[in-house]
Amino acid sequence: MTAMGADTVPSRAELQSPQDAGPKFIPGVEEIVGTTTTLAMNNNEPTIAIDPHNPQRIAVATYLGIRVSTDGGTSFQPRVNVTAPVGYSTGSGGDSSLAYDSQGRLFWTFLLRETSTGGFDVFIAQCNPTTGAILAGYPYNLSSLAGVPNDGGTTHSHDKEWLAADATTTSPFRDSLYVSWTDFQPSGTVIYTTTSTDQGVTWSAAVTLSGAGEGFVWPCENTVAPNGDVYVAYHSQPTFSTGNPDGTTGKIFVLRSTNGGSTFPQKNLAFAAGLADLTYNRQSGTRLIAGTQFWLQGSVQPRILADPKTPGRMYCIVNDQPNGSDFADVFIATSTNNGGSWGAPVKINGGALGTIQVMPSAAIDPVTGVIVVTYYDNRNLQTNAGGKYLLDVYSTRSVDGGVTWSPEIQVNTALFDPDLNAPCRYGPSGCGSPDSVNTLRIGEYNGIAIGGGVAATVWTGNNASNFQDTFFTQFLAPAGPSAVASSLGSAVTGEFAPNAAGANDGTKFDVLKRGGSLAENGTLVFPGHLLVGTGGVTLSPNNYMGLWKQAGTSLSRLARSGDNAPETGATAAKFDVLPQVPAINDSGEVTFLASLAGSGASTPATTVDNDTGLWSELGGTGIGILMREGDTIPSASPLQIGAFASGAYATAHTGASTGEAAFAVTMKNGSTDTAILRASIAGANVTTVGVVARQNTAMPGVAGEQFGNLAGNYTDSIRMDATGNLCFVALSVSGRESIWYQPVAGGSPVKAFIAGTAATGDTAPGTGGATFKNIKSPSIGSAGTISFRGFLNNNGDNSGGLKGDGVWRGTTGGGFTCILRAGDDNTNRAGLGLSVGAKVGNVWHGWLTNANHIALRAWVDLNGNGTSSTADGDVNGIFTDLSGTMSLMTRVGNAAPGIAGATFASVDLPVVGGVEQCAFLGTVTGGGTTAANNKGVWRSAANGGAPTLVLRTGDTMTTSQGTKTISNVDLPGSNTTDRRWEQPVMDSTGRLLVYVTFVGGATTEVLIP
Repeated sequence: MTAMGADTVPSRAELQSPQDAGPKFIPGVEEIVGTTTTLAMNNNEPTIAIDPHNPQRIAVATYLGIRVSTDGGTSFQPRVNVTAPVGYSTGSGGDSSLAYDSQGRLFWTFLLRETSTGGFDVFIAQCNPTTGAILAGYPYNLSSLAGVPNDGGTTHSHDKEWLAADATTTSPFRDSLYVSWTDFQPSGTVIYTTTSTDQGVTWSAAVTLSGAGEGFVWPCENTVAPNGDVYVAYHSQPTFSTGNPDGTTGKIFVLRSTNGGSTFPQKNLAFAAGLADLTYNRQSGTRLIAGTQFWLQGSVQPRILADPKTPGRMYCIVNDQPNGSDFADVFIATSTNNGGSWGAPVKINGGALGTIQVMPSAAIDPVTGVIVVTYYDNRNLQTNAGGKYLLDVYSTRSVDGGVTWSPEIQVNTALFDPDLNAPCRYGPSGCGSPDSVNTLRIGEYNGIAIGGGVAATVWTGNNASNFQDTFFTQFLAPAGPSAVASSLGSAVTGEFAPNAAGANDGTKFDVLKRGGSLAENGTLVFPGHLLVGTGGVTLSPNNYMGLWKQAGTSLSRLARSGDNAPETGATAAKFDVLPQVPAINDSGEVTFLASLAGSGASTPATTVDNDTGLWSELGGTGIGILMREGDTIPSASPLQIGAFASGAYATAHTGASTGEAAFAVTMKNGSTDTAILRASIAGANVTTVGVVARQNTAMPGVAGEQFGNLAGNYTDSIRMDATGNLCFVALSVSGRESIWYQPVAGGSPVKAFIAGTAATGDTAPGTGGATFKNIKSPSIGSAGTISFRGFLNNNGDNSGGLKGDGVWRGTTGGGFTCILRAGDDNTNRAGLGLSVGAKVGNVWHGWLTNANHIALRAWVDLNGNGTSSTADGDVNGIFTDLSGTMSLMTRVGNAAPGIAGATFASVDLPVVGGVEQCAFLGTVTGGGTTAANNKGVWRSAANGGAPTLVLRTGDTMTTSQGTKTISNVDLPGSNTTDRRWEQPVMDSTGRLLVYVTFVGGATTEVLIP
């Protein structure tokens, strides 16, 4: 509350903090990431914001300075300070607040004192999100623009403003800015709010939110729900006793606007009188907290949060003194009807009776809905030389909407003294020489933000010179598994399904299908059916199939059977059958093969000769058609596309509006050859289409051989890395298998290897002269690195047939190595981790990460006799080189983490991604498990660390339809024979997409943070 007194501290160089003693870890709860950083902001009252669409961007502000990070808090740019406009001073002010909009624009509000009147105005600046520099033209005096300029308190002087931005891409008020604050008037205090729709340049006339008889209304906080509703919460204190609240009248009002902040007709009490009433701890007053002399007025600030997963669910978090002996605890109240009514407050902190938990800060993950709260805490009961309590910062989190809370973690690593060099807030000596009744200042608030499952908090402590400073710490705040959500509720059978605008059109989900995909950047897509008989959905004509996409926090329908198919003529044809497995690239652009409904209504007419096409988001202009049956192949005119190979396509995002796509086709109009085509896309246009390889044409560099059938399936198909380099497996006319590579620059494909008989197959690298018999299952990581599964002829060091298959990895320019092979053991491959006498058996193949690491399933030949069979006592295992060394992660018979007394009965379908992580399906036996709870998904820690159980049958899950029990878990596309499970299902942060069936048959796609 800076308007009531300056909070300047002399500038000092950046110093190391005594808190920097290293990270702590509490298993299964929250993990401190790195060490505490001293930001040298030299003030109290720090605030923080994380870009909800790019969690690597973090901004911290305190007083009139800002620092930004673009690498997730690893480093921060130098501090940028406010330059006061003419007529204003930076000698006092502050009360910083920060927000990012949906475009990643960074906004900063603060107070500045007018030199002529001594009153405060509210200003806003837009800052460069990379450097923090204030953009030209800013700051703007928003309180004056809203019609309430200050005049030194004669009529108006403003304080403790709070900023919120509508960062939801589907909101009707997207990118609106909202600021609420307290205005000090001769007759008392008033809560105002105002709105800007042009990045803070202009502001609506201020709207009064508080009412008569509410007493001292201060402070307020606002937030925006995913649907665009605006909420403002504020503290009302009607009665005081000797400078402190009376203990019985403090309350919290919450108001709601559904029209972009124009009006707030809904106003309700979240905390009734006496349930949000905390001593200000003013030392000349009453209700003082023994062992403390710091000011706590800011602790009455309500923290208001909107749940991104469950529409209408709101949270309000406050401090309260629940009884005469327990001076300060943290409480949460929850509303399930958009703030229309609120449940009874629930205490969320630990700490023994009589300890204090004050100045709570709260944030909610915009994707997962995890709530994280931090607060000052004196539970360790340590004191300074004067007998005054030292403080810690503690945190707790809820993954189930505030119902339960995790064990608390201590965020800082060493106690700090809040009294050291703290400014004097009140004192009989005029804040001169300290005496026993001075009230010291540690600020009125700290900050916390969360994004990407990582919470970042800032608070005021002491630096190495024992002056107040700003400290920054990050910790993991993972959510529990949850059904993919929309603004309408959970994406689960029977729930309303969002349309293309993310809105409710009356349709409902029926069966969601396997085949969902999760891109590196966190975008996901999944197929499903709509419930027939709701929202006009019928079986004929076909209009019940759909594809849904979630980018950020918004889920919307990407395509639906019966919709007009883009770019199919003057009168569009309509989608008929949509795919079970849509494709997605690292940047979240979806591509799918679809058929069109035969109709004479389309122009040109849709017939059996042109009723299939390939549509894509490549180019950045929305869904457009790449090619369609009947299209002429430009580089092979007059040949046309006769058919597309199912699932045989791959794409890459190569620029802001450019991309590459490769796909397999069968030709017509002069030839029935199969071919692999490459298309380049710029904006809405397909600029070039070239033939990569064509059936019955010469294989480059292979004498006497021609390409055979190239219309492969999911197993032996086209793979493309993030920059557009591709590989594929091809048959020759004579039946020999081979693997090929083409860089994004194009040109003739380059042979990596060709298989054949003992006399004709290429020699397999890393073997003693054995040659390839077959080549299967290509994958491509990054920079053109390829991996594949190979089978060997019985020659060279495989003459006995005991070392006949393996996986190879490398580049066509740099060579290949065998990374795991049947017959390997601890002697020839260090670090495998096999038991004595055991060997690797037959090897399956897996996909590569972007760091070119792999996880795969292979037999563990326990007796080392060279055969792989359960009849021989052998078992399956998961091998990875995610740590840099190929090793056995786990196998059948090993203890199953997370299920006491159980062992693995099966392990299968390893997938990779995240921070070099592996996930796999497993079933277990023992430990009291039954058929209802013996299947699960395990995911490793970063860099191939130990696996942890993340989801299991028998678990319950909260959805918008209530609590449901899981009856089956699968990786999307599993239970098929063509490796569709290799669709990407883990993003760069390690989030995992899992297909779930509930008891009763309902299905959903579940995200595991």
